[in-house]
Amino acid sequence: MLAVVSVLFFYTASVAAALSTKQALTAGITPHVEYSSSVGVIGCKINTSRVAYWPDDVDCNDICVEVSYGGRSVHLLKVDKSTGAHDVSYDAWNYLVYGKSAKEEPHMGGAVEMQYQFVPADRCKPLLFDGKLPLSAPNSMGYVGHCLMGREQLVCQKLRAH
Repeated sequence: MLAVVSVLFFYTASVAAALSTKQALTAGITPHVEYSSSVGVIGCKINTSRVAYWPDDVDCNDICVEVSYGGRSVHLLKVDKSTGAHDVSYDAWNYLVYGKSAKEEPHMGGAVEMQYQFVPADRCKPLLFDGKLPLSAPNSMGYVGHCLMGREQLVCQKLRAH
């Protein structure tokens, strides 16, 4: 059953991407030092070095964003809402701007104009340690309830409550 759900999730994500007409947008991307998730994504079960914090609400379908700069790109999980900035994990920002992980060569800085676009959720699968979106049951009920309102929502097809 799990294999069928996984195949369905990624097939649906691929179809949704093929039908999407979204184009790359530009924003001043800033580094975000500490991990947080307004929808209850458990940080120890994902790669917190690849997270996006956008000014809009966390969506049930658009949870994977590709950010590009200087010939480099990263896929990021959008798991929290910012207070107006387009923030990304500090390590992702450092890699995009300087080409190296912050663990190797840390740099300070602020907003840098970069391109971003939402991409199929399966492109962020490597960021999920067990392949499922890990949600803290007590902290994510509102988000999950909202996503369950439409069964086609990608998040509901690929989540794990803890």
